[in-house]
Amino acid sequence: MKDIFIDLSKTLAALPTIHDEKYRDWFSIPDPDPVTDHLSEILWNQRISPKNWQAARLSTAADIFREKATGWKIVAKFYMPKTGKNALRLSEREYQRTQLAWECLNSDQDLRSVQPLGVWGGVLFLEFINGLTL
Repeated sequence: MKDIFIDLSKTLAALPTIHDEKYRDWFSIPDPDPVTDHLSEILWNQRISPKNWQAARLSTAADIFREKATGWKIVAKFYMPKTGKNALRLSEREYQRTQLAWECLNSDQDLRSVQPLGVWGGVLFLEFINGLTL
C-alpha cells in the first residue's frame, strides 16, 4: 500500500470553526481536491453522482464535507497537522478502535458510536451524526 500523506492545513486554513449545530458557514471546495476525489470515488454511497462539495470546520484537524445537491455529509479527521509522520499509523489505529466500538454498540439503541467509514493517507473518515461531537 502506497503511503499518501495529505496536509490540507493551508488549503482549509480559512474555514471557520463551527460552534453550532446549524453549520451555517459552508465553503466551496475547489476542484480538483484530493479529499473530495477520494470521497467521490471510494466512499460515495448515493444514487446520483457528486457534483459540488463544500466544507465546514469542526476543529483545527476535523472538517465536515457535504455534497451540496444531496446534502450527504461525512467527517474527516486530519492527523498530519497534529501528528506529522505518525499520521498514517495513528489514523489507522483510531479507525480500528472506532470500528470495534461501533460493532459492540451498534445494536444498542441507548448507546451510539459513529461508524468509521475509512482511512486514507492519514485522514480518518467518520459517519456524520448531527449533534454528536468527536
